[in-house]
Amino acid sequence: MKKIISLIAAIFCIFAVAAISGCSDNAPDPVEVSVSDEYIFEQDCPTFITNNTYVALTKAPNGYYYFSDTNKLTLFDTNLKKSTIVCDKADCAHNDDSCPAYFGFNMSKHYSSMHLQYYNGSLYTFYSETDKDNVINHYIARVSLDGREKEKKCFLFKSIGEADCNIFIHRGCVYFDRMEYSGDMQAVKLYKTGLEAGNSKPQEIFSYTGRDPYFKDLQFFGNHLYFTYNSDDAATNGVILNDYDIRSGSVSEIKLNNFSGLFAVSGREIYYYDNTAREFVKYDLDLKTYTSFYKGENGRISIDGEKLYIDSSTDTQQNGLTHKVLAVDLKTKETTEYSFNKEYSICRFGGSDYLIFEYPDPSTRKTEFEFIEKQ
Repeated sequence: MKKIISLIAAIFCIFAVAAISGCSDNAPDPVEVSVSDEYIFEQDCPTFITNNTYVALTKAPNGYYYFSDTNKLTLFDTNLKKSTIVCDKADCAHNDDSCPAYFGFNMSKHYSSMHLQYYNGSLYTFYSETDKDNVINHYIARVSLDGREKEKKCFLFKSIGEADCNIFIHRGCVYFDRMEYSGDMQAVKLYKTGLEAGNSKPQEIFSYTGRDPYFKDLQFFGNHLYFTYNSDDAATNGVILNDYDIRSGSVSEIKLNNFSGLFAVSGREIYYYDNTAREFVKYDLDLKTYTSFYKGENGRISIDGEKLYIDSSTDTQQNGLTHKVLAVDLKTKETTEYSFNKEYSICRFGGSDYLIFEYPDPSTRKTEFEFIEKQ
C-alpha cells in the first residue's frame, strides 16, 4: 500500500554538477576517496534522486533534507515519516541568523537555499560573498546536519551580479558549469576543483562553443561523469553524449543508435530510448552491444540500482489523463505502475525508498513535495 505524505517546500530549480577522485591538482580531500566503479553512498553524487533537473533536495542516512518556506532547512525523517524544520530552539520564528535552520538572503554574504547536497556526513550548498568593489565571489560551503555549523570551503568563480551554475560533489571534488559569451557565440564549460582546495583556481575539463549550447543532463557513476549538451551538429540531432573519465581526465563521445537525449546509468551500462525502435535499450559500454530492454513510450528515466523508472507524465499530462510512473525491474523486467490523478511538475525519483514529486506554486515560489513509499 502506498503511503503519501504531502509537504510544503521552497525550491528554486538550478542545475547542478559534481565531483570525483583525481583532484590531486588541488589540495586533496582528507577522506580516503574510493576508486570503485560501484555506487558509494557517502562519496558519490546521487543523480538517481533528481536526474535531468536538479533541485535543493538531497538524501542523507536519516532522511531527505530540503528547504521549506523558501529558506528553512527541513528534514523529512524516513523513520518517523514526517517533516521537521532543523531547529531545536524553543519558540523560534526561524527568520534570522540566530536560527540554525535559517538560510535567508544577505546582500554581502549569503548561503543559497537553491543548492543542497549530502556528502560524507555533511550538507553542502552554494555560498557567496560580495567585496568592496561589488564583485561576488562564489564558493561551496559545508553545513552540519543540525544546521549549527556553517563554513566556507573551496572557491568556484567570481561574477558581477548574481550567477547561476550547476553544482555537484562527487568523490572529493566539486564540479560546476559556466557560460561565456562572445558576440553571437556562446561557450559552455565544465570545471572541477578539490573540495578542500581553498582558493585554488578550478580546472577546466570541457568546453564547447556554439550558437546556443547548454548542458542538458549530467550524471555520475563510479569513476565517470556522463553528460549531454546540445550542439550545432545536425547529424546528432543536436545532442551529444560524452564520458569524462575521472581517473585519466579524458573526455570521449559516446555514439548511440537513435539516441533521444534522455538516459540513465547503472555501472557500465547506459539505458536510453531508441527513437526508431520505440523502445528502451541497454547499451554495454565495454562490450559495445545493444540489448532490447522494455517496449513502451518515451519519458524521463532514472535508476535506483534495482529498477528503471519511467516518468511518462510529459506524454499524458493533458486532457485530464492519469499520470503514471512505471518501474521496470532491471533483472526480471517485472513492472510496477504508480498512477496519479493530480498534475505534477516533475518526478524527483528519490532513492531506493521513496518516489518524490513536486508541485510548484509560481505565485509563492513554494513547492508541495509528495513522498510516496516504493513497494
